[in-house]
Amino acid sequence: MIRASLLAGLLLAAPAAHAAEVAGVSLPETREVDGAVLRLNGIGARVFSVFRVAVYVAGLYLERPSRDADAILGSPGRKLIEVRYLREVGQDDVRRAWRHLLEANCPAPCAVPQPAVERFLALSPAVRAGSSGTYIFSPAGVAVMADGRVLGTVPGEAFARLAPAAFSGAAP
Repeated sequence: MIRASLLAGLLLAAPAAHAAEVAGVSLPETREVDGAVLRLNGIGARVFSVFRVAVYVAGLYLERPSRDADAILGSPGRKLIEVRYLREVGQDDVRRAWRHLLEANCPAPCAVPQPAVERFLALSPAVRAGSSGTYIFSPAGVAVMADGRVLGTVPGEAFARLAPAAFSGAAP
């Protein structure tokens, strides 16, 4: 079950008519992936700790904007999550947070495909304030980019359907 947090904001926010802004970060209305135009479905800030420190702002882009989280996560269509980092986070902390989020958002009987998780974690770099990450989810798998350069891909539709749910959880 998806927990209410950043993903809920990304899924339930009204589709943007123009570029949207949160915490001083502006994201464009559309992104193009393999010739398909994806529309900004929502934008939200990820906060951490009792002090509510904003760590990043993320936007969810979909071929068909929707307010139904289950339908979005279950759809085979392309999805893109654009992340703009507001704080520096070391590689070990990034990987630990991703592992926790992937496992927390795939409770039994869901099975996290471990080879895909390990590949994804290997592609997860340290981040610095002002850097960006882009995750493109498709039936072929997940493409991982940092600051506009392709870091690699994680093949497999199962992981591509699971991974967007990681944006719904709380970091350790």
